[in-house]
Amino acid sequence: MSTRHKKHGQITCEVAKLLFEKLATDFKKYPKLSLYHDHDLRLSNPHACKCYAYFSGDYNRTSTLSAIDICITYGNEVLVAVEIEEHPERPKALIGDIYGIALSSRVRIKGCDYYLRNTRVVIFSVCSYKGDIPKKLEKLQNLVNKFLIDIPECHRSVKKVNIIPTSLIDLKRRSERAIRNILHKQINNKCDSV
Repeated sequence: MSTRHKKHGQITCEVAKLLFEKLATDFKKYPKLSLYHDHDLRLSNPHACKCYAYFSGDYNRTSTLSAIDICITYGNEVLVAVEIEEHPERPKALIGDIYGIALSSRVRIKGCDYYLRNTRVVIFSVCSYKGDIPKKLEKLQNLVNKFLIDIPECHRSVKKVNIIPTSLIDLKRRSERAIRNILHKQINNKCDSV
């Protein structure tokens, strides 16, 4: 099936599957490391689930802000939160993805709460490499990161945001590589701080 004709979320599942394969040695080396993803809710997949970012003390329908595509956790913390926008997105939608996570304090995954502390948020936005969109996304990324530093409550939850423009054809390859690189930095920071 061509990339253009896949159902919504199918590429997210394929990226998660690829990450499981590429991170196999990391999962053995770091038993507290886990990966959860949305869009594949078959009972046979124990890592497929909804990952709901929420604010305030209690998890309920009025406190949820965002459903995250992929969460990589270490112990009870989310190291990396990933949104894969498989269709060209307007900056307004990306800002909603970012602040839906940044304004949250926890993520509910399979009935357990995971804290957002110095979490890296990575958003892949499908677009053409030509034109103004990649430049606009870079400016948006810089502006968002500046705001996160200026708002201490958000900066405690989210360490940094990466908005990565990609073509639909390159989405799986680029996202898998970028997520692995960012995750390894996060693991090193986590292990250095312990």
